[in-house]
Amino acid sequence: MTTRITSSGLTEITEKMNMLGRAAKIQDFYPEVVQKFIQLEIKLFDTEGASGGNKWKALDPVYVKEKKRRGASTKILIEWGDLRKSLTQPGGDMVVRVERDRITLGSRVPYAHYHALGKGVPKRPPVQFTPDQIRDLFTAPIIRRIKGLRGYGHRRGE
Repeated sequence: MTTRITSSGLTEITEKMNMLGRAAKIQDFYPEVVQKFIQLEIKLFDTEGASGGNKWKALDPVYVKEKKRRGASTKILIEWGDLRKSLTQPGGDMVVRVERDRITLGSRVPYAHYHALGKGVPKRPPVQFTPDQIRDLFTAPIIRRIKGLRGYGHRRGE
């Protein structure tokens, strides 16, 4: 499962990237983007979707009893933790693909897309962000890079 994020925030991101010109490469930003993604995913799982703007539908009480009986977690989208780990721990089943002009983050866990799309199970997207989170995820590292450029924010003679 991979997720494409589109938002009005992408216009702002593009403008900031253009300000950097040739100095901007996704390779310069991806480690920070990955870390921020992981932080957002941890919070998303801890809040059962609420931090991403849409709280996940509660588990059926019968299913909760069954999970308890098997010794599994009774938290939403966490049975044994594989899906959560695949989105919060680099390596393993976490997808981090960096290309010239894009970064792809996601999970190789085969059932992730069923939850994301609600195929045969209630829709509970394991990757979801608010527009503000999307802007912060991508623009914060760019802004730090711009501020680090020589002469940013200073007028001649100051």
